[in-house]
Amino acid sequence: MNRSKKIVVNIPAGIDNGQSLNMRGEGEAGFNGGPSGDLYIAVTVKPHKQFTRKGYDLYMDMPIPFTVAALGGEINVPTLKGTVKYAVPEGTQPNTVFRLREQGVTRLNASGKGDLMVKVNVQVPKKVNEEQRELLKRLAESFGDDVSEGKPKKKVKLW
Repeated sequence: MNRSKKIVVNIPAGIDNGQSLNMRGEGEAGFNGGPSGDLYIAVTVKPHKQFTRKGYDLYMDMPIPFTVAALGGEINVPTLKGTVKYAVPEGTQPNTVFRLREQGVTRLNASGKGDLMVKVNVQVPKKVNEEQRELLKRLAESFGDDVSEGKPKKKVKLW
């Protein structure tokens, strides 16, 4: 005879895809009045919108303004527990990865947490006003960069 039964299952922090939970004595009834078997629950963790998980570490891409990358500054980084401030050093290059220790996933049956790896994507403005254009030209000249006027007449395939 089949019966339904509701069971409260505590999912431990840090569990990952493919792992299973064992509920002793919650499986099918034993033969000839023997003890019930165990219930095994296969775990599937729903993907997060912002973070990618690898083990106990989390990975994310973070857009930052090119002025913050060049001059340094403070950014707000989302974590599982809220937002933390991070000081971006002067001269940060595109695709630099910063490690925020202990901001990842709680370790299963152990102490500590993984890390949060933040890859910065330097954002270049698509449009600038005249004042900004002049400031950028002066900056480029101070670096010795050749900034040609106008737009290219035809597109050139780079690779």
